[in-house]
Amino acid sequence: MINVLFSTTRQWNPGDEFILFGIRRIFDEIGITYNTFIFNRNPEINPPMTAFNPLKKVDGRVKGEQYWKSFLRIGSADNSFKPGMDGRFIDLAVFAGTPSWCSRENLPMYEVIRDASLPTCYLGIGGFSARVTGKLIFPKKIQETLNRTLILTVRDRKALDLLEEYSPKYLPCPALLSSPDEKIIKKVNAIGLIYSTWRTHKSHCISQEAHQKMVRLYHTIHSLYGNKYRIAFVCHYIDEVPDIYATFGKNAEVYYSYDARDYLDIYRQFDIVIGARVHGIGISASLGIPGLHLGHDGRAGTVEGFRARNIDIEEWGDTKRLIAAIDALITTAPQQNAVLRDHKYHTMKTYCELLRSALRRYIDITDEKLHKPAYEIEID
Repeated sequence: MINVLFSTTRQWNPGDEFILFGIRRIFDEIGITYNTFIFNRNPEINPPMTAFNPLKKVDGRVKGEQYWKSFLRIGSADNSFKPGMDGRFIDLAVFAGTPSWCSRENLPMYEVIRDASLPTCYLGIGGFSARVTGKLIFPKKIQETLNRTLILTVRDRKALDLLEEYSPKYLPCPALLSSPDEKIIKKVNAIGLIYSTWRTHKSHCISQEAHQKMVRLYHTIHSLYGNKYRIAFVCHYIDEVPDIYATFGKNAEVYYSYDARDYLDIYRQFDIVIGARVHGIGISASLGIPGLHLGHDGRAGTVEGFRARNIDIEEWGDTKRLIAAIDALITTAPQQNAVLRDHKYHTMKTYCELLRSALRRYIDITDEKLHKPAYEIEID
């Protein structure tokens, strides 16, 4: 039984939790028995400058601490790895599927990795939301970790270029592996529209201009397809729910959950999905559901690993082109469903092979085989 520390968020970004679902499925598949610990990057728990705030290391048993923290960032009551903890009980650190692997929020975790000399894995990490170009210089503790990482895979070609000197491998984001099963699609009956708004936290929003374009597109989709298919909205953030009702009326069919695991069942009911949430496209792909991504920032390249077509924001206003893309998605959904199921299987197999080699000392059953799904893959 080993102790693994994952960098992720809880109750902040459902996409981070979808990624962790996929990582844990890989670990389970290769036979590692482990306890799950997280360093919670949720900014309500660990804001960006946490590493420089000595008050965050105050012991929660100090008298009056629960009242003081209403006004100051004192201590941590979250059930996660706390800044200042001795990390020598941890055996392995993992960064997965996010551009935030080198953000300030993670600096306390990098300190633990350095102080406890933790072996580290980077699994499907990404480039950045901004359109960064050129060589980046990372803080020393991050460079040291990259230099001695057990494995480094990246989820987009931007990260592949940015991290070229560390010899990364290009693989889809582990969110592709988040679902334990897939649906088989024979025809399209239901379309999921993944909603985004500008009226929310800057980490979750799209621009006001992008939102206006999206609203116009979704009105068009309802007008052209509403009589043929069931159409519903999916929200990842609570701020989006009242925004949908204000924009599309109280009769709009809306799905949201505070529990990220519920999104497996939420997305399962659709046959195609459309939207600007990279990991809404990702968890759908894991379920075998093809998607059309509305790209609005530098993270859009991730959807290549989900076999999704990306329409860049400069093209959102081209209604004719978008409708043609949606028609093509509806027509080819059964074939793309088969492609996704096969792609997911081979991605899992590749991740398992890499991790078996990198983490062999933690694996009890080294000759375990990845079983191919019971259904037959049919690709025209």
